[in-house]
Amino acid sequence: MDDPIKSQKVPSPVPQHVHADQKGGRPLSYAPAPKFFWSLFFFISIVTVAVSVWVVFGGKSTVLPAPVIQNTNTTKGRNVHVDGIHLPLLSRGHYQLWVSDGVTSVSAGIFTATQSGELVTLTGAKIDNNTFPFSYDQSRTITKAFITIEADSNLDNLPSSSAVLSGTFENKTAILSFTDIDIHELSGSYILATPTDDPVAQEESGVWFFLPGGALRSSLVLPEAPAGWTYEAWVTNNGRTLSAGRFSSVAGKDNFSGYSGGKSGPAFPGEDFLRNPPDEFKDAFPLNLADGKTKVTITIEPDQKGEDPTGPEPFPIQALEGSVPLGLRDHVPTPLRVPVRDLPAATITLK
Repeated sequence: MDDPIKSQKVPSPVPQHVHADQKGGRPLSYAPAPKFFWSLFFFISIVTVAVSVWVVFGGKSTVLPAPVIQNTNTTKGRNVHVDGIHLPLLSRGHYQLWVSDGVTSVSAGIFTATQSGELVTLTGAKIDNNTFPFSYDQSRTITKAFITIEADSNLDNLPSSSAVLSGTFENKTAILSFTDIDIHELSGSYILATPTDDPVAQEESGVWFFLPGGALRSSLVLPEAPAGWTYEAWVTNNGRTLSAGRFSSVAGKDNFSGYSGGKSGPAFPGEDFLRNPPDEFKDAFPLNLADGKTKVTITIEPDQKGEDPTGPEPFPIQALEGSVPLGLRDHVPTPLRVPVRDLPAATITLK
């Protein structure tokens, strides 16, 4: 077959990208166009990467599995039902219900109690069926429930140390009672005396909790008050109540001497009612405690950093009480008795 180039009478123009020889116009070589060159390079690169991946993964699929994201949220919702609840009415402060595994406590609800025994929110709304929803870490086992007294300003998720009720769960039910102080083995007595004044005058105007004669010693058998609680002595005369001071130990002075005389009293709880009377006692001081109309009481009071979140009135949990006999002589130890108490109580059920 003839050479097609030689058979042409008039040679075709040689394209610019073809280099022709000088003898017959035969192309010696082709210079690739730029577009073709880059397309070829890209194709070779893709093939190289694909082969490498195939070698690394042994011919298996090169689609990598999506990362597994573990769900670490173990929070679960539950309900706790309160039944048979009996709590003191609070003029200040509120109650808070907690559940615990013995290490971490979780708030189940904030509430107050009404005169009729209903539980209501701080805005006065009734709590439906006395049931509180709450969330907790289901990796923990709830073993305990308790109810604390909280100050009005305290709305956080940390319980105060004033637990008015507590109990442990058995079969999802906990019977709560007041356990912070053992109130079953308490005893004591008081004397009438005014050691901060003249030693022989107006001796019926003070009440003290020590045994006279020789080395003075306490007349009260009370355990040391735990954190969150303290004791407070009171006198009630003609239906009017005065504080005689707060104390955590039966040995040592209490925290109040505002009605006493100018002398220092003994290192025991007690108070003379001689001066600085409040308005309701303005015409009664020096106060005659042996008038047959006076009662002496020791209560167990909430105490949070020296403050009572429930206010200045006596808290209803009484440790000891006794009526002052008419004409009682001074310095005669007179026994106090354990009162018939209307103690707080509740039953808690996990739902």
